[in-house]
Amino acid sequence: MRDLKILTYDIETNGVNALYADLGFVTVFGYKWLHESKAHAFKVSDYPLFKKNIHSDKAVLTDAIAVMNQADVLIAHYGNKFDRPFLNGRFMLNGLNPPSPDIKQIDTCILSWKKFKFRSNHLKDLARNFGCENLKQEKGTGWPNWWHNSMRGDKKAISFMAQYCIHDVLALEEIALKMRPYWPKFLQTVHEECPTCKSENTQKRGFHNTITAQFQRYSCQDCGGW
Repeated sequence: MRDLKILTYDIETNGVNALYADLGFVTVFGYKWLHESKAHAFKVSDYPLFKKNIHSDKAVLTDAIAVMNQADVLIAHYGNKFDRPFLNGRFMLNGLNPPSPDIKQIDTCILSWKKFKFRSNHLKDLARNFGCENLKQEKGTGWPNWWHNSMRGDKKAISFMAQYCIHDVLALEEIALKMRPYWPKFLQTVHEECPTCKSENTQKRGFHNTITAQFQRYSCQDCGGW
């Protein structure tokens, strides 16, 4: 069996009202494969269509779908409530087929809300509380000017948004890995090496049964992951 392909992602939106898919659009789609060395970002200004329509996100969404379809599991912060529904709305309005419905998604915000009793489940606060090396980037004194400038097609402002998004993706991955012992049961290790810390100090702990197969369960004795 192969390892699960896990993708962390985040989006930056813009428009008349960036909270709604019919009033806004996706300016940046940031993503990173779990344990990959770097994060990436698709931004509207990367594509030829930008010269004709600075608010068209069809090219970004097309590439985003191609990446998402390679994943077995998606991870997003507040993704079940915002990112995924917003993307679905933009897919629909652009006449694009969505990613496969078989792809599972973990929402780290909802997971934190269910498993912990924290004062705040915001990405910034979780990263700080968990002692993450990657912290959410502050918007800085230029906010909201750079956001307004990106809506007007300023490539420098859009590049700033892309870097901001990448910082969120890096923080998200680190948060997700620290929360791994609380991940849903459908995410099982498929070999004895821990996928979180790469330790081989694991112990067999029973089995997980699905309709079609049985999987050995392992518990990492170093980081506590399953």
